[in-house]
Amino acid sequence: MGCKYKRFIEEDTAFKDYENLFEAYLARELTTLEKRKIQWLAESEYETVGVIYDLIKELAEKK
Repeated sequence: MGCKYKRFIEEDTAFKDYENLFEAYLARELTTLEKRKIQWLAESEYETVGVIYDLIKELAEKK
């Protein structure tokens, strides 16, 4: 399962993926505070980052 989330090892990639996901589904730019919190999340262990990303994406797609 860990290999599935390998792209999230790099914090910059994780941050950009989250930023793009949220901005696409929210249809707006994120605030500075929101970006800081996403950066905090991106610094977490990569499997955690990946699982949370997939959960958020799944919820957003059910809209």
